[in-house]
Amino acid sequence: METFVNEKELEQKDTYAILAKTVQRTYGKQSKITDTCFLGYTLPNDKDLIARVVTIFIYNSQKPREEQLKIERDIAFQCLKDKLKDLKEEYSKEREMVQGTTAKKSISFSASTDYKEEIQFSQTTIHAHIKRAFYTIHIPIKMK
Repeated sequence: METFVNEKELEQKDTYAILAKTVQRTYGKQSKITDTCFLGYTLPNDKDLIARVVTIFIYNSQKPREEQLKIERDIAFQCLKDKLKDLKEEYSKEREMVQGTTAKKSISFSASTDYKEEIQFSQTTIHAHIKRAFYTIHIPIKMK
């Protein structure tokens, strides 16, 4: 009895396994990018990669919320853009160490515009207009 192996599926599984090793080794739970910006990756299944960027900022309740979020969003996307280049290089290095794999030799990454945002206040008082906050954005990463 012959068993047919879907080569594309095997390539995807091997590629994802190497990507998982790369993410675990290089970024672990969360890496500091700047003094106020942190990056972590989540691999929820064998097809998806989600970047989680956290920035620390001073929230001023007298400024429009959307204006403040846009600034933090721009910072997060810029930090991620810079680090996706590093992730690509790290993946290639990890791929070279694995013999006999069907994984892709290189992957390109791009940030999706379908993201989820959250704000969490860390220091608040009832009367304060200015509060320290954590801005978190979860950005799905497209892989090619």
